Amino acid sequence: MRKSGLHDMKRKNRQLIMRTVLESGALSRIEIAGRTELSPSTVSSLVSELLADGLLIESGVRISTAGRSRTELTVNADYGYIMVVEIGRKGIYLTRFNMALQDKEGCLLSDTLVDGNELLSLISDGIVKSLEKEGCQYGVLAGIGLLFQEDMRASDFNVMYSTGFSSASISLRESLITQYRVPVVEEYSQVYTVANALGRAADEMVRNSAHIAVGASVVASVTVEGKLLPLREGFCADMAPFLEELPAGGERARLADQREKKGVLSAQTAGRIQERSLSRLIMMLCIMFPLDTVFLSGPGVDDKLVRRLSSQIKKQLEAGQMPGIRRLDQKDMSQAADALAERVRESVLFA
Repeated sequence: MRKSGLHDMKRKNRQLIMRTVLESGALSRIEIAGRTELSPSTVSSLVSELLADGLLIESGVRISTAGRSRTELTVNADYGYIMVVEIGRKGIYLTRFNMALQDKEGCLLSDTLVDGNELLSLISDGIVKSLEKEGCQYGVLAGIGLLFQEDMRASDFNVMYSTGFSSASISLRESLITQYRVPVVEEYSQVYTVANALGRAADEMVRNSAHIAVGASVVASVTVEGKLLPLREGFCADMAPFLEELPAGGERARLADQREKKGVLSAQTAGRIQERSLSRLIMMLCIMFPLDTVFLSGPGVDDKLVRRLSSQIKKQLEAGQMPGIRRLDQKDMSQAADALAERVRESVLFA
């Protein structure tokens, strides 16, 4: 086998051991071998490396297995710290997690929405202050999560980067990666809120489904065979580019004439445009993915809208492609930061 193949196998086996410890808690080497189906010698060798790298530690707890005393292994909670930044219209909030995700502390960075450059400065200052606090003065930053709430979009917070000779607009994520050289994960809070809500729904509704969150922007997530599909950088995708060309032909000219006469579109006309754009988006998703259910949420999404969309789409799609369309109530946003911290930890431990 080539060296590259051996290296890939070794990396996958390391990841398998780390994932097993994360999912099962403290385990002995022989227990890891049993659960992963790796040989005891392979586990012993890779665990020694993970201990040397500081990813795992021996907990000091000794357990008896088949008459022999063995030491438990756990994830090293002090390997580094994860910072999750929640970005919303009501403010910017930073939460620090240890690697075990058991110890966390939060602080408000701003009670108002700020632009990209100011946000980068606030995050940088917040990270420094958080790591300087008692118990963290020697802490190492391991990863960062950016959690965009409500209808925030990553592109709303681009940073103007200047070299002295030229300047360019880059994403907040790229700026943080450049500054800290650690994994930075972007996500929308809707994906976690929806995941919690869908977890309470019937399995057959969720297994092949999409969620469309409607606000000042429109974002969508897709679940196929019970798993969220990665879309671009995360599990939610901004659908605004697909909705920009809403009316066409004579309809566009008629609406332009309305704007000229009235100055603004009537609420009724705006509502028809929203319905049309949403129906096009739903049909596009149904053509791309085998969807049984499409969930809608956000301001203005009510049962009447759901019924009208169902009627419109039914005329356009074949019977086998027609999904059920349901309104989704979003309630609990509190677990979103914890869920993103877990994703960031995986990107750190499984690199």
